[in-house]
Amino acid sequence: ERARLSCRLAEAHCESGRFSAAVDSAREALELVGVARDRELRVRALCLAAVGTGRDGDPEAALAEAEAARAAVRPGDAVPVRIDVHRTAGLLLLRLGRPAARRDLEQAVELARGAGLSARGLPALAGLALLEARAGDWPRAELRLRDVQRAAGDQRRYRLLEATLSRLATAAVRQDRLDLALELGRQALQEARRLGDADLLLAAQSRLAETFQRCGRPSGAVSLLREALRDRLDATSSTLTDVARVLLAGALLEESSEQAGTSRLLLEQAMPGLRRQQEDLRVLALVTELERAALREDTDRFEPALIELHALRRQATLDPELVVRAELARAELALRRGDTATALEACRAGLAGGEVSGSALQRAAVTAMLGRALAVGGDAADAEAAARQAREALEQGCARVADPEVVRDLRTRAAYRIAVPAPPVAAGADRRLSTLYEMIRAINSEPDLDALLESILDMALRAVGAERGMILLKGEGADAEEFAVRLARNLDEQTARDAEGYSRNIIREAGGGRSLLVLDARDDERFRDLASVSLYGIRSLLCVPLRAGETIIGTVYLDNRSEGALFSQADLRFLEAFADHAAVALRNARRREALSRENRVLQSAARARVRFAGLVGRSAPMQRVYDLIDTFSTSDLPVLIRGDSGTGKELVARAIQLNGARRRAVFLSENCASIADSLLESELFGHVKGAFTGADRDRGGLFEQADGGTLFLDEVGDMSPAMQAKLLRALQEGEVRRVGASAPLHVNVRVLAATHRNLEAEVGAGRFREDLYYRLSVLTVELPPLRERPGDVRLLTEFFLDRIARERGRPVPALDRAVQDALERYGWPGNVRQLENALQRMALLAGDGPITPAVVRSDAGLRRQLLPGDPQVAAAESLAASERGRIEEALRAAAGNRDRAAGMLGISRATIYRKIKQYGLG
Repeated sequence: ERARLSCRLAEAHCESGRFSAAVDSAREALELVGVARDRELRVRALCLAAVGTGRDGDPEAALAEAEAARAAVRPGDAVPVRIDVHRTAGLLLLRLGRPAARRDLEQAVELARGAGLSARGLPALAGLALLEARAGDWPRAELRLRDVQRAAGDQRRYRLLEATLSRLATAAVRQDRLDLALELGRQALQEARRLGDADLLLAAQSRLAETFQRCGRPSGAVSLLREALRDRLDATSSTLTDVARVLLAGALLEESSEQAGTSRLLLEQAMPGLRRQQEDLRVLALVTELERAALREDTDRFEPALIELHALRRQATLDPELVVRAELARAELALRRGDTATALEACRAGLAGGEVSGSALQRAAVTAMLGRALAVGGDAADAEAAARQAREALEQGCARVADPEVVRDLRTRAAYRIAVPAPPVAAGADRRLSTLYEMIRAINSEPDLDALLESILDMALRAVGAERGMILLKGEGADAEEFAVRLARNLDEQTARDAEGYSRNIIREAGGGRSLLVLDARDDERFRDLASVSLYGIRSLLCVPLRAGETIIGTVYLDNRSEGALFSQADLRFLEAFADHAAVALRNARRREALSRENRVLQSAARARVRFAGLVGRSAPMQRVYDLIDTFSTSDLPVLIRGDSGTGKELVARAIQLNGARRRAVFLSENCASIADSLLESELFGHVKGAFTGADRDRGGLFEQADGGTLFLDEVGDMSPAMQAKLLRALQEGEVRRVGASAPLHVNVRVLAATHRNLEAEVGAGRFREDLYYRLSVLTVELPPLRERPGDVRLLTEFFLDRIARERGRPVPALDRAVQDALERYGWPGNVRQLENALQRMALLAGDGPITPAVVRSDAGLRRQLLPGDPQVAAAESLAASERGRIEEALRAAAGNRDRAAGMLGISRATIYRKIKQYGLG
């Protein structure tokens, strides 16, 4: 029996995600089985040990345990034992990429279906879905996934469902089906939130963020990862936290090269922990470091990371996608340093890895890099062929994506941008003429500002044979006269800073912009003292304004360090003409970008819901509430609605019911704080005739009355321990027993609960049952207080005044601007309910006239709330009157609940009772 209990405990640990503990329990069971000599139990313990070991990071050792279980099983053994053996071995083989996985998984599913044990075969079915996905058979994979979703939902095996969705999302990413990966990743994140497991949630957020980045949406990845790392650091595994930091470092790099410093700090935080983990996590961190160091030309950091990565490649087979990223970083750094041979070698190694990974989008990135390297090396024909192949690969990858928005983002993503290589380098006028043709083509075909900047700078460098360069652009708004480096090629940070400084001086001195040609900067007194000139040996430089009409929008800076590569007047004249064309293109691209931003803002505002099922608010916090209502309405799981008094918790409950499958069924509610225990039990569960004095007939409770519908329990945190126990039993069993009855009644009720209390703190203090808390809070909605809903006070004011006017049959009263400002400044401790009450009083006091400051002053309570600094108010009130008014206000906002009012005022329970007595408010 002890062996069986240890197996059950190991199984529970596996279901809860505590795999190390599962291994310990399974090994304890194996030791006990040695004494008990129960072969089937030994097979079961071996399977559980294999599951725990595999999920804990050692699939090879786990497979050995699974094979030991297979060797011990006999044909006549119980079906559940045989299912476990095939399922365990199949899932481990699947994880290790072995083709034998399919046979074991199919046998597990077949045995389970034949014996009516579909629940036991569900993980194997999920494994088969993943196999189909990896093979590219998505229709069959999706059919299996729907079976898994349906069964896992019915059995409440949400951890299995989350794991299946996550693995399918990963498979979709590997096959460039990025829109599907986004959808699956969002579903997995929803399941992780439902489970409430901090580790699982962080892992799901990290996977979804990685998919965002692959889709060319680094800002979405940054936002998601920052939120994840901000919220749950203390509650999550250090390894998962480190992985999230590495992913954030990579997303920041792609979002902006200016984030390289922050990226470096994140990598320094993560690397020590990841070096102690399995190879794939260490490789991820090292590859991200290589990418960062390549962009910054940080050789001191790049070389050690590359050496460490090569050492890992000798020890184990690495993820081919990570190998491709490492080779791309190596090629990028080599090109920045002018080492074409190394860049070509890295590109060819990357192409080999890209063929293994099977990703057309990765192949496009590597082939585009190869085209750049060939062009720099002067091999124009092969460079053109590489560019053509890169475009073809990009189109192949985009063809696998159905969502046009994702396709658009992929096309504009910097890593996959395919530039046409330069034509063969010509001499003098021919070379410059070719460059102007390229410029015209770029103006007509490149809508993206960043891509256009890159094309302009690369063309300028080639046209005059410059070694290094950068483009500086004027800012917008308050920074309209400031210049900042927008793009640089082969420039160190010190040179960029110096150039920023003297570019500003040139523009300022010239008044309208004057070009600069320096044959030898070391002999020019204007530049002799600049650190970059002496330190890096700059010989010749050009700096010309980017002039669009009469407006200077920036400058182009180019330089050379070689003795024999001095610029000429002809170079200057060409660059001036070139810059004029480029400036027009850049100005138009900036305008398009600004219009696009404005369009997105307008679309977002248009999409923002102002009213939703009785709720009013346009603020971002309320939009999140609406989204949660949409999501939770599709489920039948319990929802806990949390928020301060007056925030509209019952409205949220009604919205969930009205948008769900039970919309046509009954919705009942009860305030658990407003009724005594003895009456509450009867109210909820009903009673039989004679159960207590006055019970003259049988009466069904709210659970029975709400059968098939929804029951909303407000202020559930105020229930007594005895009532909590009875409510827990009703939720667990789906049965209620009337007071005085002997037999239970089955009910089908969705319970929505609400509280203003911090239930976690109440659980910690022993005032609220932990098991009931977890039953009620499967899904949670946090309602923001009104003070944290910017802009919503104005919307709510318009809504309530309109409703009040309709109820009174009068025109909507005009609201003085000073009163509106006062309404928006006030903190509203009683939230929306308090605002509504205040507006009703104002409308009544105003009669048929406008609501002015004089109307507000005519009411002592409104005066204190909205005009505390008004001299007429200050002169009229004594300290005692002010205190009395604030207590009255708090009591109104708390609907008479003295404890809650004391909390609003920040005073103790004893103090508010004493003040109520003192001012005769009882």
